[in-house]
This record gives sequence, C-alpha cells and structure tokens, in this order.
Amino acid sequence: MLYSNPERTYMHGLSGGPNSFPSSSLTSSTPEDVLSLSHYLSTLRRHWWKIMLAVALCTIAALLASYVITPIYQATARVTIDEIIPSVVISGDAAHGAAGDIDQTINTEMQLIRSDAVLRPVAEQFHLLKSDDGGSAQGMAAPVVLSGLTVEHIPNSRLIDITYRSTDRLLASQVANAVAHSYIVRNQDARIAASVELSSVMEKQIAQLKKSMDDSARTLVEEQRKLGVINPAQKTSILTSRLLQLNSQYTDAENERIRKETEFAAIKSGSNAALEASPQAAALNALDERVRAAQEKMAQVQTVYGPGYTEYKRAANNLAEVTRQDQELRAGISKRIDVEYREALHREGMLRATLAAAKDESDKLNATSFQYEQLEREVQSKTALYNDLNRKIEEESINAGFQSGSIRVADEARPALRPIFPRKSVFVLLGFLVSLLASAAAILLAELSDKSVRDTATAAYIAGLPILGSLPDVRRFPTRLLMPQYPGETSRGKNVQTVPHDFYRECVASSLCTVLNSRRSGRVRSILITSPGPAEGKSSFAAHFAAAYAAQGMKTLLVDADLRNPSQHKYLSVSKDGGLTGMIEGNLRLNEARQHVPGQDHLDVVVAGDTARPPLTGVGRQVLQLIEEAGEEYSLIVIDSPPMLSFAEPIQIASGTDGVLLIGRAGQTSRESLLRSLATLHSVGANVVGMLLNRVQLNVHDDYLRYRAYNRYSRRRITSTPREIDAQA
Repeated sequence: MLYSNPERTYMHGLSGGPNSFPSSSLTSSTPEDVLSLSHYLSTLRRHWWKIMLAVALCTIAALLASYVITPIYQATARVTIDEIIPSVVISGDAAHGAAGDIDQTINTEMQLIRSDAVLRPVAEQFHLLKSDDGGSAQGMAAPVVLSGLTVEHIPNSRLIDITYRSTDRLLASQVANAVAHSYIVRNQDARIAASVELSSVMEKQIAQLKKSMDDSARTLVEEQRKLGVINPAQKTSILTSRLLQLNSQYTDAENERIRKETEFAAIKSGSNAALEASPQAAALNALDERVRAAQEKMAQVQTVYGPGYTEYKRAANNLAEVTRQDQELRAGISKRIDVEYREALHREGMLRATLAAAKDESDKLNATSFQYEQLEREVQSKTALYNDLNRKIEEESINAGFQSGSIRVADEARPALRPIFPRKSVFVLLGFLVSLLASAAAILLAELSDKSVRDTATAAYIAGLPILGSLPDVRRFPTRLLMPQYPGETSRGKNVQTVPHDFYRECVASSLCTVLNSRRSGRVRSILITSPGPAEGKSSFAAHFAAAYAAQGMKTLLVDADLRNPSQHKYLSVSKDGGLTGMIEGNLRLNEARQHVPGQDHLDVVVAGDTARPPLTGVGRQVLQLIEEAGEEYSLIVIDSPPMLSFAEPIQIASGTDGVLLIGRAGQTSRESLLRSLATLHSVGANVVGMLLNRVQLNVHDDYLRYRAYNRYSRRRITSTPREIDAQA
C-alpha cells in the first residue's frame, strides 16, 4: 500500500530542530512506502470472524446447492478406426495411406460424427429435437446439434470417445450407443453409395469410350483401304529401299556423266590425256609406236635414197598408212567419248526424274502413314482404356464389400452409477476456497480503499512520529470520570465495562511516563492535547492524563481551552461558571478561575466557563498568559484545545507550549487530516512529542495480547490475598 498526498509532498524537505520529521516518513516513492506482509496479515486477523462467517455461509450454500441441483450423468461409447484400408483392395496399384494422414483421418471422422446425417436419426429416435423452451421441433433445414454430446480423440491411439450427458443415466448410455451405431451405419451407407455412384459414372464413361473406339476402328479400316495394302509399314519400307537405290544409281550416273564430260572436254581441247585414258589407249599407243618407227625409217631412207627410189616410196607409203590409221583411231575414240558422254548425260536425267517421282510417292505415303499410325494408336489406347475400365468395374464390385471393416464399436456405453455433476466434495471445497479467497480479497480491497488510520503501524508510518500507545475502545464512561472506584471493579474482571476502564487508565499512565521521560521531548512543563478532528477522544484523555500525573503527587493544572465544545466540567463534576471565559473578559484571576477536582488532591481545573457567547479571539493569548502565570506553581499544565483543522486557537497555543500530543481515533481520523495537522504544527515550530491512537478495538488488534496480560495480572491481584500475592511474586 502506498501513501502519497500533497501534505507529505509539502512536508518533504523540511528539516531542523528536534521537531523535524524523519526523512524516511516523508518520501512517498521509495520501496519503504510499501507496508509489509505482516500488515495485511494483521488486517485479515482483525477481520477473521467476517472471513469465517462468509466461508461458513458459502460452504453451506454450496453443500445445499449440491443437493438441490439436478444431477447429470455421463456415458461414453468408444469407436476404433482400424488401420486405413486402401480404397482398391485387389488392384495391383493399391497403396496404404501415409502414416502422417492418420490425424487428418481421425479429425475428419470426428466431424462426421457431429454431422446432421448421424445425429438426426438419433435425435428423432429419442425425441431430442424439442427446443429447451418446449417449442416445436427443429426444422429440416436446420442441422441437429445435441448440446450434451462431446466427441474426443484419445491421444496416440485410433480410438474416439462419444460421450453424452443427460439427467437420465439410462438415456445417456442409450444416446451414446445410438450415435456410435448411427455413425457406423452412415459410414457404410456412404461408402456403398459412393461405390454405386462410381460404378454408374464408370459405366457411362465406358459406353462413350466403346462408341469412340468403334468410330476409330472404322476410320482405320478406311485408311487401310485407301492405302491398298494390309501393312502400310511394309510398303513404306520397300519404297524407302527403292528410293535409296535410285538415289545411289543417280549418284553413280552423275559421277559417270562428270567423268565422261571431263573426257569430252579434254578431246574438244585437243588434249591427248583423254585418249590415253580411253579403252583403246593400248592400240593407240601401238599405232603411235608404229608412226614413230615409220617416221624414223623414213628419215633414214631420205638420207640414203631420193624420192624416186623404191625404198623411199615404200617407206613413204608405209608412213602414210600408219599415220592414216592413227588418225582414224583417234577420230573413232573421240566419237565414242562423245557418244558415251551423251549417254551418261541422258541416263543421269532419267534417273533424276525417276528419283523425283519416287520422292513424291514416298512423301505422299509418309503423310498417309502418319495419319494411319495416329488412328492406330488411338484405337489401341481406347481399347486398353476400355479393358482397364471393365477391370476396375469388376474390382469395385468386389472392393465395396471390404469398405465397412475399418470402423467398429470398441466398447459400448453403460449407465453410470454416479453423476459427474454436481460432486458434493468438489462443490464444498470450491465453495470454501472461493469464499475464503473472495472474502480475504474484499477485506484487503476495503483496507486499501480505506483512507483512515486504523492501527498504530499505519499511524507511525504516516505521522513519522513515535506512537506513544493505543487507547482501548471504552463503550461508556461512568458519570464521574475520575471517581476513585468504578462500579463493578471487584467483579474479578467479568464485567465487560469495568475492565476496559482500568486498562484505559493504565494506558494513559503508560503514555504519561513515556512523554515525561522521553529524551526527544525534553523538559515538558506544559502540554497541549489536541486532535485533527472532533469526537476523537482528546478531552477524556486530557482529563485522565492530568489525573494520572496528579496521582503521582505532582501538582497539575488542567485547562479546558475548547470553548466551542467544552466537556471537562462534565467529566470532573465541577462547576462550569467562571473559568477561562472569565479570565479572557478580565473579570477573574487564576486563583478565582481555577477549581479543585473532588477526590484528586493535586489536581486543579480551569473550565471553559460560560460558552453561550464565547470570546474566541483572545483564547490563545489568554492561555499562554495562564501558562506563564501558573508555571511556577504547577509541575504540569495540560491544555485541552479544539481540533487542529480549521481553528486558530490550537495553532496559537501550540507555539507557546513545551509539547503537543496528538490524539487520533482508529478508523475515523483520515491520513490526510493527520498529515495536514502535522504540517501545520511543524510550520509554527511546535514540539510534537508523539501521537496516541484512541478507540482501538483490542479484540481485533495486536494490543489485545497486552490487554490479556494486564487482565490476567489484574485478576490475580484482585482475587488473591496479600500473602498469596507475595508467594506468587
């Protein structure tokens, strides 16, 4: 819990003098500003009876509710999904599903169990279509939803639990079993319907395929008839061989023509190279040898004989004849070469024409054969597809009998012996825990939202002052506050009003010793007792405080400076005439204004006097004069002043007294008013000797232990004789 407000901010940083507040109490943002866990535990301990009452009521209510609430029963039917069977059992291309698909398969089956097709027959069978308000049944278009149905998959298994909850335990088991069987029947029907539908579709497809196959076969026959052969591929092979042969012959003819053309060109040019390469080259060479021999003989004859000799003529005739034969042979060879060239040229042309015709025929045949092959492949593929479809239709009729074996009921639901809701032990435990936590949280929340000072720990933290003690909550003081003996004081502590009075006076006496003997307070001859607000118990404490000091044999003066609400004359049973009002108006002196308190040897009191029209302007000045005048005669002067806030008298009086004692009321004095009062006192330099917390409920506070110790000791003192007391001591 953090305490932060403008007053603490104002007070922060002020220092000097014995009245300075500890710096740790003025900082609102440090970790020390958070109260300890013991503070909250103490708060819970103070309100333990409220917590116990809330816990008891809530626990009893939970127990009653567990008997009143209609019990709900639960039944579970277990379905198993066997290892996935392929859709094609006897086909060669059958394959099992992948292992990773099992989760998807089970999730799919779980959704199918929740489907309308599975739940509607069950809902109609057990009349579960009625709405919760008793209206008409659900429409056919709206899907059926069973509110008490849950479908769960058991991890690491192929099991599915179908659970149904109902107020009727027999109905719960029947519905769970019915849903499981409806799911299996629906699964079988769906598989059979799918198989029948697939067969129907395949029959339509095979009829269309057969018609297409017949059309393709007829087209193929027409193409065969057009080609005029049984096997177009064989004709294509013969034509190809012929084309290769013609191409080879054409190449040879072309080479022969080129060779003949070369020889012909050589003859035309007069070169003998062509003649020498001809088949008559040997005869031509022989004639050339004869010509050279005839020429040599002619040359010899010419050297010996003249033209008229017979030898000369014979040699000349021989040379002429050989020369003629050579020329005729050469002419014949040239003519033959020319004829062979022309024949080779003609043969080449014929082969070229024949090859071109063969190529055209081959191209036409290839084009026709390509179309034929396409038709033939189409017929073959359609025939194969037709045969495959026939085979699959036959297989599908066999496979349909195996489809329902993959899902079965592993364990049927049975009526439950005990309801799952409500469970009395759980209800009671939850009621206990929830009420305990809720009540504790409510108390802590109220504590956090409460801005008042409720205990000494909070007061010490807020004020930053020593807390001199706490005063018990006295329900009703006796008529005469300081009478020597309260009624019922000798009742061994059984009177609930007597014991707190005694304890109250003991607390006052303890506070008196603390104030007078505190080194921090110094020498205190005059003390102002005030409070931040009205009705916080300052006047009753002032009377007891003065009486406690006077009981020590010290002469004490009690001054009632609260002219707005005087009360000391009532507490001490003295006259209300004269007093401080008379002194302010100048009619009375101190000796005339003060009164002796009956039954108190050393206690005098200056009452407020006539407060019908109190002179409020001179109260502070008169009290300070009274302190100065009575200081030599009295050991302690106790001033009861008005509350600090909104009144000027306590501020003026506080600046002239030796000490100021603040009185706060537990649960009423707010933190803000306490801080404002301290800030005001600090600003005028008042010596705040400490603070007391009044009206503390001892039975819910830590001081209760102190009260019990006092009560035990006091009871022993009252009920024992002096000799027994000395023996016990």
